[in-house]
Amino acid sequence: MLVEFAMVFQLKLIWNLFTNAGSLWVAWVNGNILRKKSFWTLQDSLRLSRTIKGMISLRQQIAEFIQCEMRNSLNISFSYDTWTTHGPLINFIGSNGPRSLRMRKEALVVEVVRNGEWRMPGARSETQQQLMITLTTIAPPQNLNGPDVFLWRRNSGSFENTFSSKDTWEQLRVHSPLVPWNKVVWLKEGVPRYSFILWLAIKGRLPTRDRLRTWGLSIPTNCVLCSDGIETHDHLFFKCSFSARVWQSFASRIWRNPPSADAVVIAKLLLQSACYMIWLERNARLPPSPQQVPQYKQL
Repeated sequence: MLVEFAMVFQLKLIWNLFTNAGSLWVAWVNGNILRKKSFWTLQDSLRLSRTIKGMISLRQQIAEFIQCEMRNSLNISFSYDTWTTHGPLINFIGSNGPRSLRMRKEALVVEVVRNGEWRMPGARSETQQQLMITLTTIAPPQNLNGPDVFLWRRNSGSFENTFSSKDTWEQLRVHSPLVPWNKVVWLKEGVPRYSFILWLAIKGRLPTRDRLRTWGLSIPTNCVLCSDGIETHDHLFFKCSFSARVWQSFASRIWRNPPSADAVVIAKLLLQSACYMIWLERNARLPPSPQQVPQYKQL
């Protein structure tokens, strides 16, 4: 998840580089890093910061997210930006395509227009011929059309002229089916640290004594709270006599009458609080910190 968040952050920076011409950061990158060169052809170097290196590593992904709405074509790369139905032309005509078309790899679209018409050399391959046919369906750019517009892909598959971190993350992350307990753990009324401990408990990821033993630690396996039975997640939260008294105290108060909608929320909060306090009490009883944490009695 953190990797995906980092990717969204770096993609946002690339989007700013293409669209936010008035930004001081964009001006600094253009003046000190790119130096009138194209982002698409910038070579990795020891002088580059970790952020710039990360942006360079995402050039393949950015091509899937960004498209160009051509107007005056002063900022659109002929070979690397997606401005035709063929996607980035460097992938369509090949890495040697620009040379066979007698242009620089960093050439802008405006460089292949003369007097309001497309000016291209004769096609030397089938893909180049297909490109020539495609250009006949695209009106040549003109200065009167205004600046070019870059578009970002949304989760729906459409393209808009704004960047959405949420939509981008939804497209990058690995989607898993919802678990039946998701609304018990993650609710807007919950306390984040309580939700986190409950989530770890459900996943069986808390460092209980049975797990610590599997990691090679030489420690006793008996439950810290009741000293009866092996301390597993199931025992600690449900079979332990100490935990049983906690659950009984809470349940006797809330389940006397059929719960209302508000009571259901309260029950979820009590579940989270009880699990958190049981885990806190368990940790407090570990040597050399025998102090107990009685906050659960105040709920």
